[in-house]
Amino acid sequence: MHKNILLAFLLYGICSCASTSNSQGYIAPSEIKNFSKIVITREDALLYLGVSANIKLNGKKVGSLAKGSTEIFFAPEGRNFISITGTGSPGESTLSFNTKKGETYSLLISPRGGNTLVGGILGGALYMAIEADGTSGGLFSLKLNSSSEEQNKTVSDNENRLLELKDLYNKGLISVEVYEKRQLELLQ
Repeated sequence: MHKNILLAFLLYGICSCASTSNSQGYIAPSEIKNFSKIVITREDALLYLGVSANIKLNGKKVGSLAKGSTEIFFAPEGRNFISITGTGSPGESTLSFNTKKGETYSLLISPRGGNTLVGGILGGALYMAIEADGTSGGLFSLKLNSSSEEQNKTVSDNENRLLELKDLYNKGLISVEVYEKRQLELLQ
């Protein structure tokens, strides 16, 4: 019985045909500034290589990703829900977060269950046999990698540290060697 399940998953993952598409409705270029940009990348992993990762934004299908591909979508400002399902598999991964207009958010889709083909198939089969209820989990996991808001905050923090460092040097509280060393560290 277990051999048949494993064989079915193996054949499904290898023989399926994954594709990448973006079916989000047209947004006029003049209106794009009123939306947030969602960049979704799917890992270039061997596991589930033949299964498309189907993407829903706020309950509406907007596209699908094959392994190693990236697509850009636009979301309204406020609370947004992004769901990922594997074609023909039960369960889904859902991520909910607040977006601001004009900001960019990067998300990553990864295979759930492991990084190796055998470990992933076993992990995926075990997960679906024991835990999948059709509303959580699924073949893929989804995580928020970064946002332009976070990146801007990091740049601003470094600028403040550089100004504080310069102030310490100008007051004669640190030597030129310490000033230059710390300055290089902050700029890297």
